[in-house]
Amino acid sequence: ETAVNVAIKKAEDASVAIIAKEEVEKNGSIFETELASGSGVIYKREELKTGDVITGYKYYVITNRHLVIDEYNNNKECIMYIYFGNDDTEVKAEILGYDDKVDIALITFESLKYIQPIEWGDSTKIEKGDFVIAIGTPVELVYHETVTLGIISYSLRYLPTDIDDDNVTDFYESFIQHDAAINPGNSGGGLFNLYGELIGINTMKINATSVEGLGFSIPSNVVRLIVEEYLEKGKEIIRPRFGITGLDVCDMTDYFYEFYPEYKPLPDIYTDRKYGIYVTDISENTTIADSEIEV
Repeated sequence: ETAVNVAIKKAEDASVAIIAKEEVEKNGSIFETELASGSGVIYKREELKTGDVITGYKYYVITNRHLVIDEYNNNKECIMYIYFGNDDTEVKAEILGYDDKVDIALITFESLKYIQPIEWGDSTKIEKGDFVIAIGTPVELVYHETVTLGIISYSLRYLPTDIDDDNVTDFYESFIQHDAAINPGNSGGGLFNLYGELIGINTMKINATSVEGLGFSIPSNVVRLIVEEYLEKGKEIIRPRFGITGLDVCDMTDYFYEFYPEYKPLPDIYTDRKYGIYVTDISENTTIADSEIEV
């Protein structure tokens, strides 16, 4: 209990609520209306100075891409605010960048408040059964800085991701699976270990009446690479797309017997292999699609 309390006190100040808004026009006037609320984590602080005098601070905040982009309005960028629940105040924030594939975005804001950023944890060192703490703003802003406790259910879970909704898996994304309670609004909030270190960014859960305790976080090592090496520096993230459909060679026997029954029994060159991929198809619009590779 003491360890949990210490970890929460270490992480909660850097765990902020986030508001996404849009501009709307009504009766000739333009005003902002709230689209959604969510969560974020401050990971970096810079001093703002006039001469040698500190006049404020600039903060860098990690959140989810789906909070900063209005997918129902041609992926238009939202107007972002940081919400301080204890003061009931909003501070306007700027979107620095986001990843089109991994659900990560980086925003910044300036404030006179002195806030201690989070400490990074190493997500490669977590294990099943480790206690974890989720901090975020579930459902509504009134529940800002809500804390839940759980364990790591699976330390590195790979799940298929279809970015362009064409029913073809674009890549397999890595997640930490845990059972700490998260709800709509926890998106972008931190998952912490008992040292108060950030080990993940909550992004989704499986939501069904027959399902409980299936929450997923983006591992901190993945998040750190994206925000520090790309989004913060304004660099484009380029991921090569191999564009193949393949089979584990261990599964090849059933594949050949189904489509090529005349090959029974299979030659030893196929049945003796334990590792590798057998290419069954090459997708269009990929680097190797125009090569001389034949399937």
